[in-house]
Amino acid sequence: MPDASFYLILLTGDDASWLRCDPDGTNPCEDPGPGVKQPVVAALPDRLFCLVPSAPLDKGGLRNAKAAMRLRIRHTYPPLFTGQEEGVFSPTPGRVLGFITHPDLPEFTARHATVLERAQFVTTPLALAFAAITRDPFIWRGPDGTRAFCRGDTLHNHLRSEDDLTARIKSADMDTAPEECDLHQAAATLARTPEALRKLRLPLQGLGKETDLPPALWAKTAIAISIIGLLLCAGEFLRYRGMQGKADAMSRMLNEQYTQALDGPLGKDPFGRLLYRLEEVKGGRTVGVDVLGLLALVSTSAPAGFSVESLTLTGDFGSMRAKAGSFQDLESLLGKLSGSERYRFSLEQATNSESGVDATLKITFR
Repeated sequence: MPDASFYLILLTGDDASWLRCDPDGTNPCEDPGPGVKQPVVAALPDRLFCLVPSAPLDKGGLRNAKAAMRLRIRHTYPPLFTGQEEGVFSPTPGRVLGFITHPDLPEFTARHATVLERAQFVTTPLALAFAAITRDPFIWRGPDGTRAFCRGDTLHNHLRSEDDLTARIKSADMDTAPEECDLHQAAATLARTPEALRKLRLPLQGLGKETDLPPALWAKTAIAISIIGLLLCAGEFLRYRGMQGKADAMSRMLNEQYTQALDGPLGKDPFGRLLYRLEEVKGGRTVGVDVLGLLALVSTSAPAGFSVESLTLTGDFGSMRAKAGSFQDLESLLGKLSGSERYRFSLEQATNSESGVDATLKITFR
């Protein structure tokens, strides 16, 4: 059976008192040290907050109640100082609480920053009462000696004497006596339902973690996620390698088919040459010029800096105007092209220019 307990850090002034809370009550204790398995809740003084309760809710309607509370706070309690925070939370499914912070809150939390880092949830003692008490109205007696009386959506808080409390209760004109609660009763009640602790978290900037996982479990979770990620990456890599191997094999087989169907070098667009050959067959032509094949032959034989300016084909002859970097490059090109079985290249004209050599080549189809 899981340990139905949690630790409560009660912050008052400069002191931080640790309490171990279980279904039988609360007991003062020493700081249990880091890495405890039980949840840790820090309770800031009630004086640092103005709590605004909603009336008890029927089943459902929590989202609308929160929206209504935000609207109520913004229009009823305008900001009074720079850095004032406001928020809405629901410590129990039956009620919504809004809050406005006191100007002393930033200094107080900075003074207790080390202790607050130990807590998974940061709340107030009075919020514990709203989470633990199911009846309405109720009386709260806080650990700082203050009293509160709540009925519906009206909260009389920070009452300093019993006379003030009695006067508030009489003015309410109730038929039944309100339920009474203090910190120890509220903590013991919540210890029976530890899952309710996360609902106590005040949505304050930089205070309280959104998880109740201890650091050791966080580390194990991070390691497990990292291992799973590495395994997924390794699996995807192996899958990619297999698909890449298949793609390379298919590319080699395709090039073999192109080589069987086309003469000479394949060039950069063997599929285009194949389509040209197909058009020849469809047109019933048995002879003709494979323009793509001709350009592919010149491209694969040409040295760096060689470019074709124009190509003219007429009957069994053709003429190509081109630029070469030097006469040596032009001579090298003609030497390579002389091995073609389908075309014969001869130099008709070559002149020096600022950009190299302007040449005209005559092409005869064999």
